[in-house]
Amino acid sequence: TQVVVRLTAAGLAPDLLASRLVAQSGGVVLPVTSDASGALVTLAAAQATSPRALVSVASPSINTPVSVTAEVTVT
Repeated sequence: TQVVVRLTAAGLAPDLLASRLVAQSGGVVLPVTSDASGALVTLAAAQATSPRALVSVASPSINTPVSVTAEVTVT
């Protein structure tokens, strides 16, 4: 099982958004990468085995309000 959270924000390129975000789940820091469709947060297989997971995403470097859309994909 793999869980990917795809984050997009109008006016921000996916690679720029990814470079400004930090993410964690259960005290574990998650990598934030990007592709052409958005910033991607991927949960490790061990974290994705539960039917639900709390993922916290923050930006220590974006200092203005940003509307972000999240899409979750489970494969």
